[in-house]
Amino acid sequence: MSFHEDYPLTTGYTTIDKNLLVTARLHEAWSDAVTIAVATNPDNGREYPITIIECRVEFDDFAKTVIRTPGSGYPGDCNGWTEGSVSILSKEMKILDVDNDTTQVIPGVDYPVITSAGSMAFTGTYTKVLFPCDRIEYLDDNTTDANVVTSHPYADEEGLENVYDNIPQSYDHLTEFRPDPTHDVTLTYHIHVVYQGGTDPGDPAVPDDPDTPEDETDPGTPGITIPNGYEIHTVTQKVLNNPDDNVKILKHLLTKEIGVEAQQAKYGFGDKDPNYEEYKIPEVVTE
Repeated sequence: MSFHEDYPLTTGYTTIDKNLLVTARLHEAWSDAVTIAVATNPDNGREYPITIIECRVEFDDFAKTVIRTPGSGYPGDCNGWTEGSVSILSKEMKILDVDNDTTQVIPGVDYPVITSAGSMAFTGTYTKVLFPCDRIEYLDDNTTDANVVTSHPYADEEGLENVYDNIPQSYDHLTEFRPDPTHDVTLTYHIHVVYQGGTDPGDPAVPDDPDTPEDETDPGTPGITIPNGYEIHTVTQKVLNNPDDNVKILKHLLTKEIGVEAQQAKYGFGDKDPNYEEYKIPEVVTE
């Protein structure tokens, strides 16, 4: 079943056992779970007469209601996304595998959907889409105008592309390599719990026993009828950035510089130019 827009939003009929997921780290596998249950009616100590029929993260996979809040180090020149969807966070992303001169696939996160009360298990690996503030500059074509390559800052299909695929195989000089300096981000998820209502008839009153003077009348408990509805529980998670490969990536980018001799040959200057002698400063003859 999918989220039912006609169900009213309520509170207090369902519970979640925690509101904070385990701290995760970019590109590293993690897992955690939350438990959804029917709440207890304080009037009679019994569970409310409802049946949970669906629990899911967000009301559908494409709703942009996952909130991303950057932590310290977030650069002012990066207009990174603040609202995204689980449809993007669950998709794989290819990153540069410097050690093997190829690409590595980061699988994304699996978001649970269950059709009853119980445990919702999260598992997977966060991709670089959470930290979209990489910036690389290089010079080429014998000019002083820098070529700037940045990560796509939005949580969409383009944001899943590897930024290093946009860098040429060679250039004159690498002038800046700034991997996203954000230390961490906090994600806010919304667990939607959809339930079918029901009726608890309550407990009838029990009169006192005249043969037992200390006995008192038990007034019983009133019945309750609950219509269909849904509730939202908020869960947050901190995700740490992962700078482990930054030095390797920097060295990889430096290997793309073509060097002085190649530049001399490419642009026709220096002693590699066939007309080099014409450019020499004439020797000053003094008498």
